[in-house]
Amino acid sequence: MDTATALLSIAFVAVIAFLAWSLGGTWRRVRHARAPLPFFAMLARQGVTPEAAERQAGIRVLARAVRTCSVCGRSACTERPLEACPNVSLLERLERTPK
Repeated sequence: MDTATALLSIAFVAVIAFLAWSLGGTWRRVRHARAPLPFFAMLARQGVTPEAAERQAGIRVLARAVRTCSVCGRSACTERPLEACPNVSLLERLERTPK
């Protein structure tokens, strides 16, 4: 085996290992999470109930936001500012909507 083939093989194995590790971490967070998602705490802090968020944004958008929150893995998302949250656009839109 020449050097280029060996390097490509090592790179391929490294990519596969990284993907497996990432999927494993996501799977653990989803399966073992017992606490409520921070998304609902952020909604409550803005004075928006999940039912009102569903009426304003729709069930599909809300479900996507909950799914995104469940696999995010950020730990400081219960604090302001919201810029680090992947659901920031939805949260800002719900904040601007009259209650």
